[in-house]
Amino acid sequence: METKPVETSGVVRQQGDRLLAAIRPVAVRAQSVVGKVRALGYVSLGAGAVLWLLFFYPFASTSGWTWVPVGLLLTAFLLPGGILWLFALGLDQLILLPDRLVAMAGMGEVHAATLTDTAIAPTERRWLQRLWRLLRSVVDLRGLILDSKGLLLQYAAVIRLVNPWTLGAVLLAVLASFLLIAAAVLGALLTLML
Repeated sequence: METKPVETSGVVRQQGDRLLAAIRPVAVRAQSVVGKVRALGYVSLGAGAVLWLLFFYPFASTSGWTWVPVGLLLTAFLLPGGILWLFALGLDQLILLPDRLVAMAGMGEVHAATLTDTAIAPTERRWLQRLWRLLRSVVDLRGLILDSKGLLLQYAAVIRLVNPWTLGAVLLAVLASFLLIAAAVLGALLTLML
């Protein structure tokens, strides 16, 4: 029995490729912004750690409840950098969304074409092999649908985070990061001079 080869460049894939070509310049610019936000987050985390060490080094023998304010201050110093790092991580995932969706749509077309070819192919001598191929194609297609559902749920959570409250928190984190960096540099210079 001869089956025709499955065409890997279907309508969805072609439309997706056009969409990706249109989105690519925006994604490149967004990726550079995400890189800067991530770098600011790392520098802010470092500045927060330096500033915390400047406050509490050398560590006195503290016990019990005296560690609570020390831990709270460390959290406050690391919070702006952590917010920026998490925001950059979410934006990275959001930027990759179109590529993943187009790839998944292309795989869906391939599985659907294989299923269709198996279902309408001329009768084979071995009906058990044909049934096995049909069941395997259905299971592959079902797995792809479940994967795409999980992918969309993951990105729905990321997209939900891009709202005015989150953007306001990111703006405050940027401002706090600049203040932390300036305070850490100034504190380190003063410590070295004394």
